Amino acid sequence: MIGVMDLGVNNVKSIVNIGKKLGVTIDILEHSGEIEKYDKLILPGIGSYDAVVEILVDQNWWNPLNEFVSNQNKKLMGICLGAQLMVNSSEEGIKPGFGWVGGACHKFKQLNKKSTVNMGWRSLGSIPPNSQILKGLNEDSRFYHVHSYFIELFETEVIFAKSSYNSQSFIAYFEYKNLIGVQFHPEKSGTYGLRIFKNFIEI
Repeated sequence: MIGVMDLGVNNVKSIVNIGKKLGVTIDILEHSGEIEKYDKLILPGIGSYDAVVEILVDQNWWNPLNEFVSNQNKKLMGICLGAQLMVNSSEEGIKPGFGWVGGACHKFKQLNKKSTVNMGWRSLGSIPPNSQILKGLNEDSRFYHVHSYFIELFETEVIFAKSSYNSQSFIAYFEYKNLIGVQFHPEKSGTYGLRIFKNFIEI
């Protein structure tokens, strides 16, 4: 069973519709008590790092999610801010992240008078051959990004792929144990994003 968490800071219906296209039901979860019955969860997020951490704590998602991730037979995919919350911290705020994978989030530097917001379609520099979720994609596969902060990972055994914005390289995707983090929005990335969800469903 697959569920997508509704924190009120993301469009979960677009993810549910992706499931329908693939012939799979993706349930919308509004309460943390529902988590334990699922094998796979999707944690999407848009907005401020600290604000979403507060929602996760105040609405009692924090500890149930930690329990979920501690079970290596379960899978969790974080999208955009959802992926950033998996690491230890972010320059966007002062509250700690989950720390499931060692890392930190940094803000893009303003270069050549361009915006610090990476908005638009970006391809991946290379596809890791042992990636579960990027299977069937290639270096020309393009994904839609909207973010001002990017993830730096400290763990050496992480599988990852990079993209770039304004001459700055950043991690667009990572896999670590039972975690998948995507900095882009696969639900807005057409056939390439559809492939991401198909692979997630099948692993």
